[in-house]
Amino acid sequence: MHRHHAAFAVLTQADFVPRFTHNNVPVGLPTVVTSAHAVGTKVLLAIGGWSGTIQFSNMASSSENRAKFITWNVEFIKKYDTDGVDIDWEYPGRQGAACNIVDAANDANNFLLLLKELRVALDANFSGTHKEVTIATRVQPFDGPNGPLTDVSAFVPYVDRFNLMTYDINGAFSSPTGPNAPFNFQQGKGAPFSYVKAIDDWMAAGVAASKIVAGLAFYGRSSQALGVTGDQYMASQVGHPPIGDEHDAFWKDPSCSLDPAGFSGIWKWRNLRSQDVLVTPTTAGAGWTRNWDPISQTPWLFNPSTKVFISYDDPVSLKVKIDYALCKGIAGVMAWEISNDNGELLDVARNIQGPTPQTCDVPSATTSTAVTSVEQTSTSDAVASSSTDVGVCTSPVYSTSSVAQTTSPSPTTSSDGCSDGAKRCASPNVSSKFETCNYGSWTVVREPRAS
Repeated sequence: MHRHHAAFAVLTQADFVPRFTHNNVPVGLPTVVTSAHAVGTKVLLAIGGWSGTIQFSNMASSSENRAKFITWNVEFIKKYDTDGVDIDWEYPGRQGAACNIVDAANDANNFLLLLKELRVALDANFSGTHKEVTIATRVQPFDGPNGPLTDVSAFVPYVDRFNLMTYDINGAFSSPTGPNAPFNFQQGKGAPFSYVKAIDDWMAAGVAASKIVAGLAFYGRSSQALGVTGDQYMASQVGHPPIGDEHDAFWKDPSCSLDPAGFSGIWKWRNLRSQDVLVTPTTAGAGWTRNWDPISQTPWLFNPSTKVFISYDDPVSLKVKIDYALCKGIAGVMAWEISNDNGELLDVARNIQGPTPQTCDVPSATTSTAVTSVEQTSTSDAVASSSTDVGVCTSPVYSTSSVAQTTSPSPTTSSDGCSDGAKRCASPNVSSKFETCNYGSWTVVREPRAS
């Protein structure tokens, strides 16, 4: 059975009622549900996410507040005929986004009460039909007052699936650079978490393999390296990722003034391919070098001219993870998110429905130094023109209105008047190259691409 999380609602207001960040969700949802049900796919509404859990701790802290939240969900399922709810309180007991309310001593226990009461309410209101309760959670079990819990078995009866977010493990939020979604981690380098360790840790804490779903990243994260080491762990700029793919935009969380505004540095898989950063799934484009790390079992790209590093997953690395999931007998895999794909990654992911591999010998973690395999290096000009260029750039400066924003970001401005998100031609009337202002400096040179 396939499951689809059709939309996100957030819990950012003190009335404890979920809200949509896009007004078109309730309009389009009935069509999505009808189409999904016609092919045997279930649809669940996801509530929370990185920027949508500000009030989860307060909501879960009292029976009255939990009842408001649960009643809203029951009425939503009745109205739209969805198949349950996915609770994306990703970091109970720890900070997560800067504006999240946190009660380290009680969040985990209150979360358990919420899930119990939600399960009771769904069973009472939908007799004869099982409405699912799933959760999206970090690589370690929930935090209690003394760190990650070692026993979460009390949660298991009330949760259909524990969706492990086995990605966003390393990125521009920390230094050095490292794998976004490692299969295994390298001791002493980068964050000590991985796909393998997450599955093992949740199983050790009392969750059966049949209720665990492992996450796949259909995107990559970029970082600005400050030097070159020869492997994927390089000193890097923290907090200021370089601009990502052509869909990346300057963004400020409208619900949290404490989190910084900026670009995400995200590269969707389909844009790595369409923008010719990868000319085949395993061949780097002009100016980039593709490398393979044997411990994290992931590829990484490096541009020696700009010192931009990109960690991502491709069909090769996903096969390692799918095979491991089959060997461990877990419930399945999920992806963030399918619109990032051009079909090449889904072709691999759907093998989760196939037979267990003949051999379950998988690459293991090691304390030795990883040897990086350089798969492909292009020696041509990193900004050479191609058939997809849109011609010469003629406007001296582009308005920031071309950059999608959710709210006014109070942009950083440099001494020369450069406001974050603004664009200008690098050589007006000469080439198609332009620069994007990132954190007050004209630092990013890109070429416009045909749509």
